[in-house]
Amino acid sequence: MNSLIIGIDVSNKTLDIAYQEDNHWVDYQIENTMKSIEVFLQGFDEQHITFVLEPTGTYSDKLLHSLDKSNCSIKLINPQKSSAFMKVLGITAKDDKQAARALAIAGKTLDLPDFQMPNEDIQKRKKMQMALNAFEKQERQTKNQIHSLMQCLYTPDVVLEAFQDVLNTIQDNIRKIKQELDALTDIGFDKFKELACSVKGIGEKSAQLLYTYTNGFELFTNSKQLVKFVGTVPLTHQSGSSVYRKGRISKAGPAQIRTVLFNATRAAIRFNKECKELFNRLRSKGKPYKVAKVAVINKLLRQTFAVVKSGVKFQDDYHNKFKEHIE
Repeated sequence: MNSLIIGIDVSNKTLDIAYQEDNHWVDYQIENTMKSIEVFLQGFDEQHITFVLEPTGTYSDKLLHSLDKSNCSIKLINPQKSSAFMKVLGITAKDDKQAARALAIAGKTLDLPDFQMPNEDIQKRKKMQMALNAFEKQERQTKNQIHSLMQCLYTPDVVLEAFQDVLNTIQDNIRKIKQELDALTDIGFDKFKELACSVKGIGEKSAQLLYTYTNGFELFTNSKQLVKFVGTVPLTHQSGSSVYRKGRISKAGPAQIRTVLFNATRAAIRFNKECKELFNRLRSKGKPYKVAKVAVINKLLRQTFAVVKSGVKFQDDYHNKFKEHIE
């Protein structure tokens, strides 16, 4: 059992650090650089320490790599969860020092999962996928600008040519990144893709996104955690008879996964027997179209999780065969 819990609030230039020692808070700040982090870690016995922080994208990258290299125990807390926890503690005037203290308290009181650093192949895939997402967004924006300018009567040709040059450059970069992604050799991904794509409705793009953003499902021990991560968990707010808010999904995870899986439901509803039965059953009960589609997404996620974790390819009529075997 780790004896010391250290909370670290990460920002662009600094790391605010807080922990309790002899019932007193120890607070200080260091620069967010590799050298400062290495000097900081030299003052602790990593075997008896746990670091708690929020995942803040590129700002926390140096810290996470240093902690993982030192074999430290690392726990991550979702920023929304951290913010709600600070409200529970009664912290109204939030600053970096208070945030670091709250993270240390959260590490003591909440059951936070251990962080596992993705392997180098997954890290490369994730960085390339993030770049690809950014370029594809720029491509859509540039196409919309060109379309808008073409509707105007007096748009100079030089303006259209300039935007077209930008679009060509973006599209060239998209092609290069896609080629690099396809050229990556990763035995783990090949096995994951083979199993995931056996699920009717899951294609190569869906498998690639799921593998990249979930470390090949190594982040999760059950399918409920996967569904929650993707952000397709239904949310409701009801209290007594007077408070009732219309349900929606949490949208907590990467939007790209939800978009691809929403499109994947079209094939799943046609060719995946369980998904088809689920969709038709919900629609016959009067459920809205999108609600039924989200239910199909969650079914696809559970099926994919099951085949990947079991190592057995998808069988479309598995449940009926299993029932017949039991009977």
